Amino acid sequence: MATLLIRPHTHPRDARDAFITIVTLLLIASASLLVAYVLLHSVLSAFAAATAALVFVAALVTGVGLFTVTALEVDATGIRFRRLIGQPRFLPWEKVTGIRRAERAEVVLRGWLLPPIPPRGAALTLTSLGHYRFDWDGGSCYFPPADENALLEIVERNWGGVL
Repeated sequence: MATLLIRPHTHPRDARDAFITIVTLLLIASASLLVAYVLLHSVLSAFAAATAALVFVAALVTGVGLFTVTALEVDATGIRFRRLIGQPRFLPWEKVTGIRRAERAEVVLRGWLLPPIPPRGAALTLTSLGHYRFDWDGGSCYFPPADENALLEIVERNWGGVL
């Protein structure tokens, strides 16, 4: 069987979805900026600390963007989480412990906010809806497939279906 490439759904699904996602992103950026500023202010002037904190947040956003999952490659052997930079994580079917649809609150809280490192929201997206949670021994992540039916079909064929 050929490899199926599943890209993420990237745009908001409605106005409420856009609002929740943007507020969450602003919260994450603000918290990162505040933490960086507080840590740096003890050793730098206020201006230098603010500047360094902004640079830190810009580097954080760039790093997350570069190492985020750009697509899933799914075939009979398993799932590869493709990234712009870095090795794709390969998850063989026998290591999968769960695949299920995730509710919005779970995606926001467990995928994006807690714990902040490592991030569990695998794709850069402006939607908190339509994500699936992939679990394996020692980890999990969330991914919003653009083609949900294709994902469900290949998971059913190779793993036995979504929980």
